[in-house]
This record gives sequence, structure tokens and C-alpha cells, in this order.
Amino acid sequence: TKFNIIDTPGFFDFVGEVQQSIKVADAAIIVLSGKSGLTVGAEKAWKSLKDANLPTMFYISKMDEENANYYKVVDDLRAQFGNSVVPLVFPMMKGEKVVGLVDLLSKTAKDTQGNDCALSAEAESRCEEYLMSLSEQVAETSEELMEKFFDTMELEEADMVEGIKVGLAERTVVPVFAS
Repeated sequence: TKFNIIDTPGFFDFVGEVQQSIKVADAAIIVLSGKSGLTVGAEKAWKSLKDANLPTMFYISKMDEENANYYKVVDDLRAQFGNSVVPLVFPMMKGEKVVGLVDLLSKTAKDTQGNDCALSAEAESRCEEYLMSLSEQVAETSEELMEKFFDTMELEEADMVEGIKVGLAERTVVPVFAS
């Protein structure tokens, strides 16, 4: 598989470049800073991507900077764009410091060196919260998944992956990643 990445400026002044890129893109990732959060440029990009009906994801960077707050950014995204915005990878914190990343689907964590590590109590709690939100969004992608979800109130990882693919294409699941 070959990926061509088109990097466009995020500042509102360069909205024309974003518009041009959308015409040739198959999907988009809107990059946000964990420090500055949701910006006017990101909101404009979201609107343009929604108008073009392109699959969209969010990536929250700069989590190692002082005053970065991943959870506030996610809450702001969900408040602005709805419950379809769901984290798939989120930081595991110790106080204000990122000590690892959590993969929501596998419920596993890796420390900042890339080694497997145990989930903190807070990360486990976030996993349950985010997994329920993701499951609800994925269940809405097909009748079969909806039935499975209502029978057991959970979905298997393979079902989640398939539902995320469908939901991403339909813009009913908007994944959020972090570093």
C-alpha cells in the first residue's frame, strides 16, 4: 500500500491550501496540540472535510509539553463535533506527565520507551468509558453489530475493527490518536 501524505498548514490564513488538498485526498487527519486544543483552523478544516464527506481522524500531539491536556481536548472535540469522536489511543498519565500510551481496542499500554506496561487505575477507568462510547458508535454501523451489542453490551475486537472501518468511511466514527 502506498500512502501519499499532503501536509497543509493549520492556520486559518492558509484555508485555501486545505481546500485544494481536500480535492485530491481520500481521508484526513486533523492535528491538534494538546496544549492549544481546538482552534479555528481545525474547526474550518472539519467543516470542509464534512462538506466533502471525507473520512476524518484527529491526532493530538505535543502531550509532553507543559499544560497539555489530552482529556480536555477530547472533551472539547466531543462537545463541538458529537459522540462520533472517540479515542483509540490515549496517553496514560502520572500527574501531569505522560508515562505511556494506551491502545483502547487491546486494552494494553506501552511506556514511553515502547515496552509493555500495566494500565494505571485511571487508564483502566478511561478504557471502560471510551470503550463503551466506541462500542455504541460501532454498533450503529450495522444491524448485525447492533444486535450483538444489545445482547452482550460489548463487541469483540474483530467486530470493533470492522465497525471502525465502516464508521470511518461513513463519518459515524471519528478516531482520536495521541502521542
